[in-house]
Amino acid sequence: MAKLFVSTMLYAASKRLGYMQATQELMRQASSLDPKSDDHPGIPAALTIARLVPLEEIQLNVNAGATVIGKARSLAAREFMASDADVWLSCDDDVSASTDALRAAISQARAEPCLVVVPCLLRSTVMQSSGRPIVNLVSGAVTVQDRAPSGGKLESIHAGGFGCFAASRAVVQRVHESAGEAADFKHEGAMVRSLFRDEIIDHEWVTEDLAFCRRLAVLGFRRWAVRVGTSVHAGQRLDLATLDALVSHAGALDPKRVKQLVG
Repeated sequence: MAKLFVSTMLYAASKRLGYMQATQELMRQASSLDPKSDDHPGIPAALTIARLVPLEEIQLNVNAGATVIGKARSLAAREFMASDADVWLSCDDDVSASTDALRAAISQARAEPCLVVVPCLLRSTVMQSSGRPIVNLVSGAVTVQDRAPSGGKLESIHAGGFGCFAASRAVVQRVHESAGEAADFKHEGAMVRSLFRDEIIDHEWVTEDLAFCRRLAVLGFRRWAVRVGTSVHAGQRLDLATLDALVSHAGALDPKRVKQLVG
């Protein structure tokens, strides 16, 4: 059976509890949660992990106290390549995704060398003129739709934010090779290749996730967005089929107040 490498970064919990205690609390929550739960008042990533356990044989990597996102993702990529897993599922600590969304992302990453993003509402943003909340996707000029082996709907994208994503081993390996030794940095006595880093392109600051997607485009790998199920980012729930904000059981979003809360 193929293994799934799962990684997350803890910041808020580590700041509050300490590194070791935060990791222990994440594991305690993940092991005690019902995967069918709609909401979780604790660490959101724990709910994602709880939903993955019945589906996959997972290898979990937790970076407690991560403060530099690109560095933390690069460290996780190193551990993924050292594992025997064929797919990497990364989920930030403040993100949860529904089981059907996770199935779609993982199954597509196994079906072809690609990157699959689970869209999320941005933590702090402004509303579009249409009144719709802004999600972390850059869609293609021509939308291509497909279905993952799990049956979940997918949409082709140029790029997407990395609150939750699945990546094929071949994709990470190819980016590692293309980056070369010039991208290596020292960490705890070892050399690690920086695969995720912010860049300045045409005088614009491009964050590590969008820069990574840009590298995949150059290398010819497809990027997809899951369009089935739901995601929750910082308490804000998103219907992935419609990209509409939803009312959370925790009261994070109310359609009448969505502009106030997302803006």
